[in-house]
Amino acid sequence: MVGMPSTAVVQFGQMFAGVALVGLAALAIAHVLIAVLAVVGVIGSRQNAGMKIVWFLLIWAMPLIGSVMWFLVGRREHRSQWDPAESLPRVPRGAASL
Repeated sequence: MVGMPSTAVVQFGQMFAGVALVGLAALAIAHVLIAVLAVVGVIGSRQNAGMKIVWFLLIWAMPLIGSVMWFLVGRREHRSQWDPAESLPRVPRGAASL
């Protein structure tokens, strides 16, 4: 018959659809994993409660964009406020020096 695809073409199409479905599933799993890791990062951060809520809502509303923004901007924003002198142990006045 004219116009009917050969069985090889049909089999290739079915195989391609299966590979595409597996790839799409892997992307969906990665997408969810990135969003979950971003939310865990927000919860564990030292930012105030208001900023945590803003970041959580951003990740919830736009999971991929919000997650990428958290990893690129949100975590760095907090790190820039860190003062290494605050993490040093304090020596009481009058203590003998070694």
